[in-house]
Amino acid sequence: MKTLFFIFATFVALSSCDKPSICEVSKENIIGSFKLAAAAYRSNSTATEIDYYDVISPDPCDKDDILTFKSDGSFELVDAGLKCSPENNDSGVWTLNGRTLTSDGDKTPIVDFECNKRIVFSITDVYISGDKLKMTYTKQ
Repeated sequence: MKTLFFIFATFVALSSCDKPSICEVSKENIIGSFKLAAAAYRSNSTATEIDYYDVISPDPCDKDDILTFKSDGSFELVDAGLKCSPENNDSGVWTLNGRTLTSDGDKTPIVDFECNKRIVFSITDVYISGDKLKMTYTKQ
């Protein structure tokens, strides 16, 4: 009887765990505001990945910028919070084809996506052939 109770209790505990929100990468699920949370760089496929957040966002005024993908196919990068001088606002257009987001003609693969939480982009050949920059944005 104790064994049966233990199995039941384990089943209940495991089934009550929070499961990540799984959803498809779609225009509807990407629409919203995001903030850069992490960046990692790898010079080649066998190199150790290094933290690149402070390289991508060197100034404190860069760390609170908000990137918004709008339903009309436009995007806006807003110098939010602590303002840079000059402000580094930007805007343009975006489309989605499968797991590739194109903004102003630049195609960026989406390598990880957790609905309503985060999106991870991976850009290759940033500085040299074969390198990779991975950027993680969290939904605001």
